[in-house]
Amino acid sequence: MLDLDASLQLWSGKAQAALDLARDAREVADHLDDVTLGVQARAIQGRALVALGRIEEGQEVLAEAFTLADVADDAESRRIAVINNTAVAARLGETERAIRWAARFDGLSEDRGVVGETDLIVSLALAMLQRGAVSEAASQLQWAQDAAMVEAGHFPDAVGAMVAAAQGRAEQADALVSRTLTGGGATYLDRIFALLVRAGIHSADREPAFRDEALALARAAAEQTDDQPARLLIELAAAVYGTGSLPLAEDGMRAGGLDPAGWATVWTLIAHPVPAPG
Repeated sequence: MLDLDASLQLWSGKAQAALDLARDAREVADHLDDVTLGVQARAIQGRALVALGRIEEGQEVLAEAFTLADVADDAESRRIAVINNTAVAARLGETERAIRWAARFDGLSEDRGVVGETDLIVSLALAMLQRGAVSEAASQLQWAQDAAMVEAGHFPDAVGAMVAAAQGRAEQADALVSRTLTGGGATYLDRIFALLVRAGIHSADREPAFRDEALALARAAAEQTDDQPARLLIELAAAVYGTGSLPLAEDGMRAGGLDPAGWATVWTLIAHPVPAPG
């Protein structure tokens, strides 16, 4: 139960509480020699550290989760570790790192209900978008949709909104944003992503009042959490959308341990979409 409680705290934006619970779960797992719990606890611990801005430390713990599973030759735990490492690399804008982690996945399960596999595919789509490869990102999302990989949460909707906006499909993007913001099960980060897409759509159609409203809501959502990278990401988006200094926002990202290039590409594509063929 400790790992479940930690996960709930993490996705409600309470990274410090999640970190404390994950450490407790890790101690229990190590005492019991429970590899699965140990990997899950380390995955949450690593993600919580990243959210707190302790990025290098968090990535080390996440890599340790994979090593634990790999040494134990536990395929399912190894998959969990790869999914989490891929997702964190993508959320940090570490495009190539995300792609390398995804390449270590043992293969998709025949059971499309396996928790986390959608996150892997969507994280890879996000990495493709950070590369500027819009059509490849769209293909990843379409593959998941065609395979009926349906799980709780709105991460696919949030990233799908990014891709649709980058293709110039503003109406479709805004529908996905609305579904993320109004539907149950969205994490705080899903909502922040969605609001930043909405801000970008209104930047693209030159509606500054709606852009500014969406940015204000994203900032307010971030302020209710412990998440430090999210704050930096919002300011980068705001700068790309024309409401701040881009060099200062990029410097802020770097000072926080993040490379701004991938996310700057995403926000630029949304603000200046390239219409999809057909």
